[in-house]
Order: sequence, then C-alpha cells, then structure tokens
Amino acid sequence: MTMSIQLDLAFENDINELYDLFTDTDIEFKILIEEGPGGGWPVCELTSDETTLRNWLLENYCDLEELDYYMGLED
Repeated sequence: MTMSIQLDLAFENDINELYDLFTDTDIEFKILIEEGPGGGWPVCELTSDETTLRNWLLENYCDLEELDYYMGLED
C-alpha cells in the first residue's frame, strides 16, 4: 500500500541536493515548503510503500522509538 509522510529535513546545503538523496530509492520525493516552520528546514513529502518508508527513516532520520511518530501512526 502506498503512503505519504511529511518531514522537515535538516539540510544545510543547496536544497536541490536533497533530490540526490532519493535518486536510487523507490521513494517519490517532493519539496513542499523550502523554508518551513521547524527552524527554516524544508518541509518534504516522501511517498512509497510502508516498508520502504520505514527502512529509509530508520537508516537516515530516526530511531525505532520515534518511528511510529514519523510514520503518522501515533495517536
């Protein structure tokens, strides 16, 4: 099942380099807001199947305790 999540990605380089992070993945990547409310970091949307998103988050963004929060599964 395909799902989308939105994250503010802490990134200090050229914002276009964010696309390179997802070139060799099965994740569709889109920048929604270039300077978001979370410290000015870009707000991005990641779309893929749940397993691919979970694996990417665990490898690149958060630890297991935070995973459900970032997947939007916490109440």
